[in-house]
Amino acid sequence: AALRAFAPGFFSPAPSQSIDSSTSETGSVRVPRVVIAGQSAGASTATSARGPFAARVAIAGFRPPEALEAREALLRDPLLVVASAGDGVISLYPRESGAFGAYEGIAASVEKMPSRVPKYDIGAFAARVGEIRAARSSADEQSAFSETLKRNGALNAFVTYEPPGGDGGATTGLPTHISFLSSRTNDAMVEVLSPLLPVARAVGVPVLDFDKYQIARDSDAVNARLVPLIAEWLNAAVE
Repeated sequence: AALRAFAPGFFSPAPSQSIDSSTSETGSVRVPRVVIAGQSAGASTATSARGPFAARVAIAGFRPPEALEAREALLRDPLLVVASAGDGVISLYPRESGAFGAYEGIAASVEKMPSRVPKYDIGAFAARVGEIRAARSSADEQSAFSETLKRNGALNAFVTYEPPGGDGGATTGLPTHISFLSSRTNDAMVEVLSPLLPVARAVGVPVLDFDKYQIARDSDAVNARLVPLIAEWLNAAVE
């Protein structure tokens, strides 16, 4: 399920488009600044829930609305999509078959958005967050930051973990579908499921990458780098 969390500065003044002047001397209303984020199926909730939101984060999953008008509305909120080629459940690249059948891939879904969502690897995203940090810290650029970056979609980002050769390259060492979850959750699930994983694989039951994670145990390493970047990106989005 998606996580809906209150962001810092929960209520922020915003220009009123519908309120009568007799009810507001300032011509503004106080609107909630709410972030919505989700992983896997929750990522679809994060992109399909009616907004506006202060920001939307979709991790290891991305299903944009079918209607063009709805996809355009989605891009009115800052959008961050995170996906890995090591994900064996909701793939980054097109697949004719998989755990849940054929799928065009997250990359293709992002490319279909009405406006370009810039693509970064984790290193380039870290550099981009550094640029945003510099803009936020400059009093002279604060107004330009708010107007240009947030309203023109320049905060939007598509962060991917990919092999050097792209689709078809070795995905060993790349995050799995569940690598973005906490190690406490994953380790507990692996401990419970370990006796069942060989049987599930033998009969073709999707195991949601728990078999890969059982070997990689990479949640702490993945999230130690990614989570602070997402947190700083969110701070910029709700500013």
